[in-house]
Amino acid sequence: MIRQIPVEEKATILASLAYIIALAFYKHWLHSQYDVMNGSLIERAFATAGKPWYWFFLLTGFAFIILLVCMGVHLFRKDMDKPGNLVGVILNIVLIVILVTVFWDPIFTTFVVLAFVAGTSAAAMS
Repeated sequence: MIRQIPVEEKATILASLAYIIALAFYKHWLHSQYDVMNGSLIERAFATAGKPWYWFFLLTGFAFIILLVCMGVHLFRKDMDKPGNLVGVILNIVLIVILVTVFWDPIFTTFVVLAFVAGTSAAAMS
């Protein structure tokens, strides 16, 4: 069944997994170097936003979310009778959930919800 997943989807999955692993290491490093757990949610978000490499990971996270949502919509619009396309859509959803779980941030999560709603709306209109 994995062989039936399109090549571009496999590349997206591998790149997303590499990004999620790098993000997990960054979050671990960030928590070991800085105390970002004190204060309210808004204070923590602003404190975290000032840390090194935060904006790089935030913007690349946005790019990966857009990539995963667009690839999921593309596969959904394709022939869903092929098992590879269905597996690809499910893998995209799982990767989005993992990415949001690893990169828990109010700004990022709001963007993810908006991108997911836009993607599902686009898929429903086809």
